[in-house]
Amino acid sequence: WVELSVVAVVSVIATISVVSGVRRGVKILSEVNLWLTLILLAAFMIIGPFDYMAGLLVQEIGGYLDSLLIMTFYVGANEPGNWQSTWTVFFWGWWLAWSPFVGLFIARISRGRTLREFVFGVLLLPTLVTFVWISVMGGAALHSELFGGGGIVEAVNKDIAYALFATIEHLQTTDSIKFLMGLVATLLISIYFITSADSGALVVNIILSGGKLEPPKASRAGWAIANGVLTAVLLVAGGIAVLQDAVILAALPFSLVIVVMTAGLLKALRNEPLAAPREGCKEHRPAEPWTGADQV
Repeated sequence: WVELSVVAVVSVIATISVVSGVRRGVKILSEVNLWLTLILLAAFMIIGPFDYMAGLLVQEIGGYLDSLLIMTFYVGANEPGNWQSTWTVFFWGWWLAWSPFVGLFIARISRGRTLREFVFGVLLLPTLVTFVWISVMGGAALHSELFGGGGIVEAVNKDIAYALFATIEHLQTTDSIKFLMGLVATLLISIYFITSADSGALVVNIILSGGKLEPPKASRAGWAIANGVLTAVLLVAGGIAVLQDAVILAALPFSLVIVVMTAGLLKALRNEPLAAPREGCKEHRPAEPWTGADQV
């Protein structure tokens, strides 16, 4: 009942958000999410072992770049039968399953921006933020486990969802500050669920309405509710494991669709006339900034 209650609350708020539109509900929730993320990061860096976190950030970026090529081609030739369980392709399945609606949603709110701005805002900046987030949160947990009283690994082994809250509990600060940080973390996780749900519902509506940037409100509300109902049905049928398996299974066939979409994008970019003059180019047309009502 707890999981179904969470789904119901998230679905109701997501429905209100998606009905209010991109410039109101979705935008407000996204901005609140950003500020809560920055507040939680700042609190960890101020209270936690900042020197250790900074060193870990630099070290792990180097380790990631060093291992990236090796991990890409690793198939466990000397460990037959065991490597599949730790193969990172299963993480890719999550990204592939999320990419359709996330990509369309980002494209929807990026109307009028250049490809350079899009790549920076979607690929480079989130990657950097991910490095910082993992170094700060993971660094605080590792430092506590290695040089402090420990106990985080034991808590995570019992329930991995408790990892963030266990790390907060082991910070060297007052109980009041720990409570406030736990509250911020709970709100942050909740709003991340909500923003994912409302953006997904919005994308489904845009597709089914033939590409309209502002689908009818009734349709937006209907699909937001339908997403919640489908999630609840899968939970009742088999719990969280069924939801996770469904995501991974959906990712495999869609990976082929992504290949076709990528080829289509490259073809469209080659055929589309330049929107603004570039150095060395003789043919171009004047830039036409987006002035529609849905400008963000």
